[in-house]
Amino acid sequence: MTKVIFASNLTQEDKDVVSNDTIKVLEVIGGLSKNPTLIINSTLRTPLRQANAMYDNEKKGNSIRYAAPGREVIAIYNANKSKSKEEVVKLMVDKIEELAKKGQLVSKHCVTKEQYKKKNIVDISQSIPNPRDFVRVAETFKNISKIITPIEAFKTNPYMTTKVFIDKNEPALHIEL
Repeated sequence: MTKVIFASNLTQEDKDVVSNDTIKVLEVIGGLSKNPTLIINSTLRTPLRQANAMYDNEKKGNSIRYAAPGREVIAIYNANKSKSKEEVVKLMVDKIEELAKKGQLVSKHCVTKEQYKKKNIVDISQSIPNPRDFVRVAETFKNISKIITPIEAFKTNPYMTTKVFIDKNEPALHIEL
């Protein structure tokens, strides 16, 4: 059976928000895709953690394709990147919170606990033995609504409605269930 573990940088609170049903589904997918261990490296994020993740990705030249609200936050980064990290992250947090008040999500990781209980968003480390098989199997599960993967060569079954989106800069296997 596949073991689902959490990255060492996640807090107990980060772990506790992930439902047992999500863990069970990931264990099944891991087993079917011959991945003995899955590492969850991101769950629910506060606006501060979201801003830090976005800042760090941009600083590394890892520009993830965000929807319009996320692009607004990235524009804050780009307009202020000569300032200190603390200043830029604060401006990004302010924008994330402003957008949230308007009901606009920057990331599905960055929601309220109540929203997260309805739909868990987890990032799985892509350093697993069979990431392509993991994505292929995950795509077949009805309770998974979206997968974002950095695997550019991923081919979906042309007869299926795909839930898989390719973003070569995505640092993990992003799963929404």
